[in-house]
Amino acid sequence: TTLRLWRDLVRSRPWTHVVDVGANYGEMLVDLEGAAGATILAVEPNPHVRRHLERTLREAGVPATIVPKAVSDAEGRLPLTIDRTWSGMSAVHGDPAETAGHRLETIEVEATTLRALLHDGAPDAAKRVLLKVDVEGHEPAVLRGLPLSGAGYAELAALVEIRHLGPTDLSLLLRAFDVDLFDPQAGTFARFGAGGLDALLAALEGGRFHREDAVLRPRPAIGAPRA
Repeated sequence: TTLRLWRDLVRSRPWTHVVDVGANYGEMLVDLEGAAGATILAVEPNPHVRRHLERTLREAGVPATIVPKAVSDAEGRLPLTIDRTWSGMSAVHGDPAETAGHRLETIEVEATTLRALLHDGAPDAAKRVLLKVDVEGHEPAVLRGLPLSGAGYAELAALVEIRHLGPTDLSLLLRAFDVDLFDPQAGTFARFGAGGLDALLAALEGGRFHREDAVLRPRPAIGAPRA
């Protein structure tokens, strides 16, 4: 379902920038129909998987730039816990319960922000940005690194893993974004906005909606059209 959502999002607009934060082996960057001409960034701080990411992109013919950094709300350096048992669970802020018994190592990595990644000289108002953010619980910090929560771009959408996020983090997301949950059976979305935390939590617990991920979009100004 996550891959389905991602590919549908890629095809939905003529994006100028496609950014995969937590690219791992690059599995979400293969067969990106609709991304032709976009600037593609594959962000992966884990040095053990980057050679596999490079191979995936090379063999798939994806013209992506690999960014060997973590993404957070400020530039600097961060400790990264690398899961050598299951690379997809490597994280800045991981869940010890989920990695119990795994082979772990901690290294320090350089950190950047989405603002810095997307600053390429072109005016923000001309950029149509698509993000995938899967960083095992560090998603709110990644999104805090957006200028004005992304409202300054011509368009922004983010497929964000939310399964690690509790009510406090979800509430913070709802303050800045409209949160869309996907109903796989109906093939439709339900939108939750500011003040909708209780409804969002009930929807996530109800079993109808895809629980792993949500699509986030900046809340439009009053009178502006919604995507």
